[in-house]
Parts: sequence; C-alpha cells; structure tokens
Amino acid sequence: MAEIEDAVIGLPIQEQRSLLAWLEMQLRSAGDGPSQTGSDRVLWLRELAELRRQMTTGHQGAELQEILDALRGDR
Repeated sequence: MAEIEDAVIGLPIQEQRSLLAWLEMQLRSAGDGPSQTGSDRVLWLRELAELRRQMTTGHQGAELQEILDALRGDR
C-alpha cells in the first residue's frame, strides 16, 4: 500500500482527483459482487504484489489518508 501511496503523491493534483473519481466509479459499479474463492484471492494477492513491485518509487511521502483528506478539503 505504501508504494501505491507514494506513486499517487507523485501525481499532479488534477491527476490525483481523476484517479479518485475513477476509483469511486469502480467501487460503485462493483457493488457487492461475488465473493472471492481462495484461489481467486491468491491470484489477486500475486497480482497486487507484482503491481507494488512495478510501481515502487523508493520514496516516502504523505499517507494516502492525508491526500484524501486534502482532496476532500478542496471541494
């Protein structure tokens, strides 16, 4: 999660807002959906680990919650 947060921090504020809007849309459209099986979860965790490895910047920055709070404050 820290790697994702670091990657988001590096984005310009407008791109952060676009990402947040896209994520909100994805969550709404997903609904409750079917529950994951054990093998689906293992596959998802492997994909997540690979994404974390690919997206890492090695830089520490603000927590995701701080970014979200700042974005909400801009509205």
